Amino acid sequence: MEEVVRKRPIISAKERGPGPGRYGLPPTVGYMNHDFTKPSSPAYSFHSRMSSAMVSVDSSPGPKYHVGGQVTRFGRIESPSYSIKGRGRRIV
Repeated sequence: MEEVVRKRPIISAKERGPGPGRYGLPPTVGYMNHDFTKPSSPAYSFHSRMSSAMVSVDSSPGPKYHVGGQVTRFGRIESPSYSIKGRGRRIV
């Protein structure tokens, strides 16, 4: 009787080949050395420029988050407060 050899499917993870860093593709951003097969994108621009009137606009959170003037990103602006009262007895 003849022995049947089954072929297993090829697992691409076991294939040895060049990795993703092997080929250096041209950038798609900017104008110098641009990949001409892709549409051109602006050269590192995240948003439009702000007008000079926008610089003086208050950039605080909305009225829902009313933050007093004594609060900073590190907490409230207060001097240390001390009390003369002693600690209570600990009940065990």
